[in-house]
Amino acid sequence: MEVSLPDYTPIFTRTFDFLTWLLPITNNFPVAQRHTFTTNLNAAGWL
Repeated sequence: MEVSLPDYTPIFTRTFDFLTWLLPITNNFPVAQRHTFTTNLNAAGWL
């Protein structure tokens, strides 16, 4: 029995859309907060 995957994976699409919305907003943060935020975001991505 072969399992077929959908043509797209919604979780990856939604995550990409969320990050492309969120990351430009962080450019307005002070440098220290930007560093902390991106470090935590990167760490959360590798869970």
